[in-house]
Amino acid sequence: MRHDRHYVDELSSPSKTPPVRMLRVRDIKMGETADNDLDEPFVESVRRVGIVQPVLVRRRNRGYELIAGAKRLAAAIEADLTELPCRICDVDDREALELAEADDLRGRVAQSQNSEGVASKPSPAPPLLASMLTEVADGLDAALACWRMSTERPDWSYAPTLSRLTHIEMQRVKRLADGLRVLTDPVSVTKTSLDLVSLVRDMSERTEQERRLVDVHLASKTETPVIQVRGNEPLLLLALEGALQALTALVAEIPDKTIRLVLRAERSVATVELSCPTADVSKTLVARFFDQQLHERPGGYGAAVSLSAAKRVVELHDGQASVQSLLPAGCRVTLTIPL
Repeated sequence: MRHDRHYVDELSSPSKTPPVRMLRVRDIKMGETADNDLDEPFVESVRRVGIVQPVLVRRRNRGYELIAGAKRLAAAIEADLTELPCRICDVDDREALELAEADDLRGRVAQSQNSEGVASKPSPAPPLLASMLTEVADGLDAALACWRMSTERPDWSYAPTLSRLTHIEMQRVKRLADGLRVLTDPVSVTKTSLDLVSLVRDMSERTEQERRLVDVHLASKTETPVIQVRGNEPLLLLALEGALQALTALVAEIPDKTIRLVLRAERSVATVELSCPTADVSKTLVARFFDQQLHERPGGYGAAVSLSAAKRVVELHDGQASVQSLLPAGCRVTLTIPL
């Protein structure tokens, strides 16, 4: 959902929704913002999956001038990409400088964290638990960086956006930590009577800001107004949020950024279906969808832990979690819980 420090580029421009378009690399003038300090893993990642986070540009003459995202543009050139996603901002020189300062400030915060003992490059092939803890630490670093920027520039027009980003990062960290706890510790499930419809509504509200950050839409359909189940509310919320997070990562980089949610009750089972019918989902990913070890997927370790924890939670409620491929593309995740 972000590519290292550069996710700060998504802050905003004076227009609430600056358009994103695929632009030719050769049409973008890098100017003095060039960043040639590229590491090979970053370039290889760009070569393999492309540019995840749009760079910021503004129109100049018959081309475009780069505002922020020089490292991504340089990596795109190094990886021989011909196009990359760009957010086109209609800004003057002062506003362009503010956006560029945001990127520079975030970079300096990340560098200061490295100088305080955070390794700038991960060690090769870390054990799974160490990688999970690294994911937690990265989320805390991102939240801390946002908080520092908002306190250093309290009068800055982007301070409210930074506060929202801090909240999103803390949500992700908590979800990852709770998922690890479910997967590693004995869990005692205290069940109470719950309305699954209300629980799904709460899940949608809690994840709305996170989905809006990557323009993912959740289309919900409930076939029964009230569905009573016996379960543990925090654990079921964790399972629902985890499954939704993993599918959000699947659709975040495709044109149709829509996840369809269907909630129904039939016979003695409540069913929650989450589907993304236009995503490119390989047979390998479907076969190992709930595998905690499979971190080479959209969403990385976070998605792997979230899905594994969701499956574990559903099984603790005597239910089942499954996934199936859809034709011609996409997949559907189904969570069933006894009524």
